[in-house]
Amino acid sequence: MDAQKPAWDNLDYKAAMEAPEAAGVLERLGRLIACPTVSSHEPGGADQAVFAHFREDLLPSLYPLIHRHLRREQVGDTGLLYLWKGRSSDQPIVLMSHYDVVPVDAATWTHPPFGGEIHDGQLWGRGSLDTKVTLCAVLEAVESGLAAGFEPENDLYLSFAGDEEVIGLTAPAIVDLLASRGIRPALVLDEGGAVLSGAFPGVPGRVAMIGVAEKGMIDLELTAPGGGGHASVPPRHTAVGRLAQAVVRAERKHMRRAYPRTVRDMLATLAPQVPASMRILLRLLRLTGPVGAWLLGRLNPQLGAMTRTTFAFTRLSGSPQANVLPSEASAVVNVRIRQGDSIDRVLRHLKRAVRDPGISFRILQGNEPSPETAIDSPAYRKVLDATSRIWPDAIALPYLMVACTDSRHFCRISDYVLRFSAMEITADQLASIHNADERISTDAVLQRVALYKELGLGL
Repeated sequence: MDAQKPAWDNLDYKAAMEAPEAAGVLERLGRLIACPTVSSHEPGGADQAVFAHFREDLLPSLYPLIHRHLRREQVGDTGLLYLWKGRSSDQPIVLMSHYDVVPVDAATWTHPPFGGEIHDGQLWGRGSLDTKVTLCAVLEAVESGLAAGFEPENDLYLSFAGDEEVIGLTAPAIVDLLASRGIRPALVLDEGGAVLSGAFPGVPGRVAMIGVAEKGMIDLELTAPGGGGHASVPPRHTAVGRLAQAVVRAERKHMRRAYPRTVRDMLATLAPQVPASMRILLRLLRLTGPVGAWLLGRLNPQLGAMTRTTFAFTRLSGSPQANVLPSEASAVVNVRIRQGDSIDRVLRHLKRAVRDPGISFRILQGNEPSPETAIDSPAYRKVLDATSRIWPDAIALPYLMVACTDSRHFCRISDYVLRFSAMEITADQLASIHNADERISTDAVLQRVALYKELGLGL
């Protein structure tokens, strides 16, 4: 290695997180949050001038070395792809984030949602958790590496999208571009699990949840026909009534619970690290199949969601006026598909549950469950080791993400896709994601930066 290019392990990231540098990190994240990059499902609903300012003005001003030394490409309307050339291209790494955020109702916030202000040791604002903090942490780590003269072992790609919250086309387009160039990442790291306390009943201390797979998802529209007409002479069941019956039947009829491989790996990893009484309980849960999966759900709803395909009806529509019978009524159900189930199996199940051949089904968007990254792979071990150095007392666990991320698209070009938001968050902070008063502790921000530095940015 060139003497002018020190290894990352020789950099003292803890010293770099002393007060002056830490204050700079927090100030820059505050500025990222203050730029309201709110995405929208409605055509033309997002302010493209704000997004352009974020990409073309704000990022270059905050991270000048990255924009001076790394190759940067814009992909589609919102995508940014940076390349930091390493000494080898054999095992490239992709670090991901998205910079769009969901809308806010400012009247419900304690502090301005786009203020990026620090109060009581927490940085407040939309995107502080989901997930401008990830974008900031990646850029901070790379910027400081460039300033120190670091040269990564392998090529490093930074992949940022501005339409993740609306299930946009940017991430698939970036994957298409990398695939066309024959890029097969040895590690893809995106947002995901966090470091939590009290995540498992009866398990003391903290657990670091590293997502090795994620559930599939479909938005499915159910439509019931109606005859229309005046509401003063209604039929026995209007389209709304017929649809309501279908919704109730679908909610009552659950798909079979089971332990996906990812959940079995999680419980098996946890068992040796808990008290004997808890170890026996975990063994019983694993051996009792669907019954154990049901009990797991009773212990913790988040864990239970990993063991079954879930249905959440989120939208209803009927007549545009109170005294007009609807010509049709529709409902949208958001389905999160566990490993072992599929889109086709979900459709068959719902049609049997509804028991009404007049109800039509239309998939609005969707994807199958992702494959799993092996927990004995070098990629998982690398993230695990970095996590253990920052939280040596935490139990690091593989787990199945119940939400969807852009990282699922990268499974087309890599077998090593992981989802980990390396930060400690409380239950209250977790509940603020996509909600009022989203906020992150200042210590958690610095933990995110430390994680990317600890990774060494190379395999």
